[in-house]
Amino acid sequence: MDITIRAKTVSESKDATRGLAYLDLGDSLRVRNIRILEGKNGLFVGMPSVSLNRVDENGQPVYTNIFNTTTPKAKEELSKAVLESYETGKEVTISTEDKRNESLDRKSAV
Repeated sequence: MDITIRAKTVSESKDATRGLAYLDLGDSLRVRNIRILEGKNGLFVGMPSVSLNRVDENGQPVYTNIFNTTTPKAKEELSKAVLESYETGKEVTISTEDKRNESLDRKSAV
């Protein structure tokens, strides 16, 4: 399955958001509201989240992610692709088909 990512710049933002992205998982699912944020160490990717309708000890709203990667490697690969799309203004595709076939080949060789 291919993962296709498209990011765009946000022209006016009241917070650290510099861009928004979406990703398509094959032809079946779309994940929206992936944020490109400006942090102390540069740009980073924030996953879509929802408010838990409560505040922390500093009075700030508490959020939880509604979409996550399952491994650090997947997070790194996704973040790299999102930032590449943001910086180039072009669609980026991550192909997972080859990786899945490699895994299947290793299992059948055992």
